[in-house]
Order: sequence, then structure tokens, then C-alpha cells
Amino acid sequence: MTFEEAWSAGKKALSGEKLPSPALDSLILLAFAAGGSKERVVSNLSDKLDGEALGRYEALIGMRRRRAPVAYLTGTKEFMGLGFIVDKNVLIPRPETETVAEEAIRIIKERGHARVLDLCTGSGCIGVSIAHYCETVSVTASDICPLALETAKKNAAALAAGNRVSFALSDLFENVGGDFDMIVSNPPYIKDMDSLPEEVKDYEPGLALYGGAYCLDFYRWFLGEVGGLLKPDGDILLETGCDMADTVAGMMEKDFTSVRIIKDLAGRSRACAGRRRLCRGEQNV
Repeated sequence: MTFEEAWSAGKKALSGEKLPSPALDSLILLAFAAGGSKERVVSNLSDKLDGEALGRYEALIGMRRRRAPVAYLTGTKEFMGLGFIVDKNVLIPRPETETVAEEAIRIIKERGHARVLDLCTGSGCIGVSIAHYCETVSVTASDICPLALETAKKNAAALAAGNRVSFALSDLFENVGGDFDMIVSNPPYIKDMDSLPEEVKDYEPGLALYGGAYCLDFYRWFLGEVGGLLKPDGDILLETGCDMADTVAGMMEKDFTSVRIIKDLAGRSRACAGRRRLCRGEQNV
């Protein structure tokens, strides 16, 4: 079977399952099975696919038909122009979360921050991206899941940021110490797990998704406790659900200034940012 024939068969199989991007998914899986790039496949459609590679491809298409995420099947996902290792222990990095990483990097460079905490790091996509693009910054990446931290460590090492990222196995701030210039987090904030697509709710770790019936409790807790780790005049950046941003921003106004909502490329409210007041009632300069 040629690349073209295999790709066509994969597209047809995935289209029958009403998956959102059958052409791209089948191309990615074909390239992965053949041990090459998407560009190589598209440029050599008449080349023959050997039997072993064809068997791998058909198995991958079968798993994708059952809604297994493409990133888990290939073990990688691009984020911030970098290739991140992903597995079932971590959320798959989303394009919209790049908005959070980009804003964090912008703030760090503008304000000259040196120490950053990435709380609920998962794959490390935010913290490792910060370390990769901000070469003078030291990042602490924390997570409650030891297996997630192992994946984040692999990513830090693979992306040449390992010497500036340290890791903490911690239930939120429990085992984290320090005095940080910035704290950034993409916490669990999903309230209704049944509202998620099958490939998310059935495959990705619920611990990193479900924020509980009162998922705003995390943000209340965070804002009440963060003063023990964040320097006065330090910055926070919290990813939120689209329908939570106004409420979270309102919570922040008591102890933070320069509070603002960050929108993603689709124009949806994606994160809340603010700067810790020098002292209560005092405006930062």
C-alpha cells in the first residue's frame, strides 16, 4: 500500500466516526507509524509503506477511532514551538494555554523576574517553556502527581532547561518553599466532567481536570495563601474557565493591583493576572 492509499483509508475510517480532523489525524499517525515527518509523507505519496509500518498505522487508526487522543498515541504534542513528551499521566497541552505561557514570558522579561513557581505543572508545558525562553529565570515546578512530575522532568531535560527547573512533589503549596517573583498556574477548574468530549473525559487524568462542584474554591484558597510565597509587588497568572474569569478577577482586587483578564486568540477569557500590593490598601508604583 502506498502512503496515499494508506492516508486515504485512514481518513475514511476516522471520518466515519465523526472525528473533528480526520485528515490531519490520519496524516500524523501515518507519519508516526512510518517513522518520518508529515512533510515526508505528503512529498512522497507514491512510496510504499512496508508491512510492519502498515500494521502499526492500522492499529493506531483503530485506537483513534475509539477516541484515544492523537498526542497520547504519538507520545508528543507541540506547545510554544517546542515538542513536549505527553502520556496518560498529564493533560495534553492546549493551544489556548499558550496564551498563559506567552503572557508569563512577557511579564518576566518586562519586569526582570528571577524566580517563578509553576503550580500544578503537569507536563511542565508552562514552566519548561518559561525556562526555555527566559534564560536567566529559575523555575520551580510542582504537582501532586509523582508520575506527572517524572514526565515534566523528561521535558525539562529534553528541552535543555533541566538545570534551571527544580521539581516539588506537593499538594498545592504544602511542600513548596521560597520567595517567588511570579506564580503561574493552570489548575483543575472543570465543574461538569460530562460536558467534556469523550477523548478528554475518558483518557486524560481527571485529577488535572476536575475542580469540584465548587471549583472557584481553588482560587479563593490560592489568593488567601499565596502571600506566604509571593514577594510584595510579585505577579500571579491563573488560567481559568471562560465563565470564571470575571469572578476570579473580582476576588483578586482586594490584595492585588493591575488586575486584568487575558484573552486567548479566539477572544475568550483565558486567564487572570495581577500584581501583589506592597501592603494592603497601598497602590504599586
